[in-house]
Amino acid sequence: MFRDYSGKDENMKRRCKQRLCIILAVLILTGMSPVSALASDGYTYGYKTASLAKDTWVTSGDAIATTLNGTYLRYTYGLYKISVPAGVYTKIDAKAVNGQKTESYEVFGAIYKTIKNKKVSIYHKDNNSGLVANIAGHEGRHFYYLKKGVYYIHVDRGMKIRWSYTKPSVPGNFCRAKAIKMNFGEKKLVFTNYGYEFDRWFKIDLPSKRSINISVQNLLDDTIAVQAIMVYRSNGKYIGQMKTKITSKPGVRQHYTSAYPKGTYYLQVSRQPSSTETESYSTNQGRLFYMYLK
Repeated sequence: MFRDYSGKDENMKRRCKQRLCIILAVLILTGMSPVSALASDGYTYGYKTASLAKDTWVTSGDAIATTLNGTYLRYTYGLYKISVPAGVYTKIDAKAVNGQKTESYEVFGAIYKTIKNKKVSIYHKDNNSGLVANIAGHEGRHFYYLKKGVYYIHVDRGMKIRWSYTKPSVPGNFCRAKAIKMNFGEKKLVFTNYGYEFDRWFKIDLPSKRSINISVQNLLDDTIAVQAIMVYRSNGKYIGQMKTKITSKPGVRQHYTSAYPKGTYYLQVSRQPSSTETESYSTNQGRLFYMYLK
């Protein structure tokens, strides 16, 4: 009366599982999963994604160009997926393949939060609203503050890259009573993150009458606003905000004062550009900079 289809259903399930296993095996063997998209300039731009483990070097080659239909070009880029935890700053190291050291080996790349399937082009970054940071400059280490989540890294020109992150310890110098002593010739790393955006305090002993000169090197962004540094006497009386000037080195500014008498002074370092200006907290960028007391 009623036909038994159970055998056919089982065969169909078995065939589907076999096909899925074959597809999965191919993806595992290739190590990357391809995606294509048509850009607004008429060319086809594709990309392949692969997970990149922390502290692992990988060679990110130039875009692979192939001719389609004898006329159009298809460019394939490599994207490397990373997973960033909360409360850290991210480091990306880049160096030339085979250890070559020439001025031509500059770093061109980007970090993406999302990859769209329409009009995606690594070079045409304006077409991709998922762009969160550019990677530009010479070989070396690049610093970024990224919120917790998954990101995609692209670096062009045949560079070797790796990434890592550092979770700083929570600083305790959040008031004058807990100020950290800063010696001449000493470099201090200051990292502020949302939730730990309070000011940092440092103590300086002047052995004689002289000015206070501090070099501040921003690591997250060469064009970031200047941090405000306020100076106080040992009794807590406010003297004023340190003056600043731009140096020839990108991301480095000089903070200085007039000559002060011998004695103990306190520095209040703010993540805001001035003691009276309030910065917007809608941005996702923290602060990471070196302070060097000359």
